[in-house]
Amino acid sequence: MMVLEHSQGHNLMILLFPPVAKPCEPPAGVAYLAAALMENGIDCHVVDASIQGFDYLVQQDLSATDSWSARAVKNRDAILADLRNPRLYANDDRYHQRVYDLNKLLSLAVDTTRFKVTLSDYTDRCLSPLRSRDLMESANTCHHNPFFSFFEDRLRPVLSRWDSPWVGISLCYLNQALVSFALAGWIKQHFGEKKIVMGGGLISSWMSRPDFTHPFSGLIDHMIPGEGEIPLLDLLGKSGTTRRHYVPDYHFADRQAYVSPARVLPFRTTIGCYWRKCRFCPEKAETRRYSTQRASQVLADTLTLTHRFNPDTIHFIDDAVTPAFLKVLAGAGPELPFTW
Repeated sequence: MMVLEHSQGHNLMILLFPPVAKPCEPPAGVAYLAAALMENGIDCHVVDASIQGFDYLVQQDLSATDSWSARAVKNRDAILADLRNPRLYANDDRYHQRVYDLNKLLSLAVDTTRFKVTLSDYTDRCLSPLRSRDLMESANTCHHNPFFSFFEDRLRPVLSRWDSPWVGISLCYLNQALVSFALAGWIKQHFGEKKIVMGGGLISSWMSRPDFTHPFSGLIDHMIPGEGEIPLLDLLGKSGTTRRHYVPDYHFADRQAYVSPARVLPFRTTIGCYWRKCRFCPEKAETRRYSTQRASQVLADTLTLTHRFNPDTIHFIDDAVTPAFLKVLAGAGPELPFTW
């Protein structure tokens, strides 16, 4: 693991969540990081580049190649509006058709001889996210990435406007890996003075391997495994902070941007898992400590999130929820709609 260097008084950071991730809710990881930074006096600017990149591709000047494509292009606004309308979900066939139509629009926006981009998947037939050399190749040839124009048109103004020496990239899913490294390569090529910090669930899994040797050191300046709040604050000159639980900050999440019939906000009641015995789960391989607060405090934080950001539904994203919190949640009443 790399030794983290302290910043020299800089108090601003840009946090990016890259494509491709589910477009129905904002990412939790950067929301928690934003809360930790802001509450410790470090300003930050968060960009959900996944939902913005998705919107960018769909709204391109698309060429129809067949009648299905032509219909999808003609009706793209109606397709998105339907998927944000709760009434659509009462009709399974119509819902599935709208999803197929939206995936068709995404396919029209990319070179399908090489790339496959859908609402939930990203595939490059030339590069694999499972090979470090391919990830570095994605960085070196970022101009080939189907999101390159999005980087230029949407992200360049952000990085130019915000005078931050630090850019954080949250890499949580394998679907994001090749795009994340293309994004990192693009940043290094055009904003070489900025330091890139990469963390997230996939980074944690990679760094937990005993044979991990950080093959990305020429591109990624710092990699942070596990919960990033404390090491990121330490990196930015706020050493000595031990607090691990924050109410996530979703000010960056445009209510109208997500493809969902409701405003869904992720929230975790614990860090890690108190069980940690399931063989299929990465929690067993990773070394992060289990941590939680008193159930009453967790409920208070959940209600704070609800009052501050007015979600239609709270999405609890825990690996395991304590029986104590389930008991207080059961008494919260309809004021707190939630899902798992």
